[in-house]
Amino acid sequence: MDFPRFVAMLEYQGLFFTIANQMDDRFEGSLMLPTPENLERLRAVLKQQGIAPERDYDNLVQQLRRCVAISCWHSNEDESAAMWKLYSAQQQAIAIRTTYSKLQSALSRNPSVVLTPVRYVTNNKDDAPFDSIFSAFLYKERSFQFEHEVRAIITDLHCLHPNGSDAPTAREGNWVQVDLETLIDTIVIAPDAERWYFDLVRRVTKHYGLSKPVQQSRLARPFPEEKSSAPGSPCAESSGRMWG
Repeated sequence: MDFPRFVAMLEYQGLFFTIANQMDDRFEGSLMLPTPENLERLRAVLKQQGIAPERDYDNLVQQLRRCVAISCWHSNEDESAAMWKLYSAQQQAIAIRTTYSKLQSALSRNPSVVLTPVRYVTNNKDDAPFDSIFSAFLYKERSFQFEHEVRAIITDLHCLHPNGSDAPTAREGNWVQVDLETLIDTIVIAPDAERWYFDLVRRVTKHYGLSKPVQQSRLARPFPEEKSSAPGSPCAESSGRMWG
């Protein structure tokens, strides 16, 4: 995440879920073709909510993209140079390190959130169940498998209702409150970040009362006065490590 999103996370004490139609991937949610039975089941769910579902599948996907919001995580025991380059094209990027169990626990206060690994498939060739509103957002093309993505997904069907909210914040995404003190293991600064930025992130973290260590990326050259401090050393709990 960038610095403004990091400060917003501390200010709102939560995680930001981006509405699917605001994500960079314009094919988000449109990869898999459901069976006729699953498609009718999905339409029935929408009708129960007072929503008239689109008959055409592509139009139905666009309809769903307006009411599904996603928080994306990278599952890996260690840092990934590729993920830093792809998703932090600047020196001022920040990652938070946690574990799957801690993320699951942090989100458990909101029963409408679903946490699940992304399944990587060959487009429209692999069989896949399509039996819920968010099923289309659980799959990505196999060429993205290096991302090892885990998604937290939340749905809000009110946005499809004739009287649903049309506010700008509703179209961009939603904040879901979590206990950051429980969720976060470590705050990690981008490999190319300068010392002043490292100090700023540490000061802001302390200002918001979050007692978590701020570390350089393990892929960075240590700052001169910190060569012996083993920046980026692993946390005590390493099982199922997650990066957000």
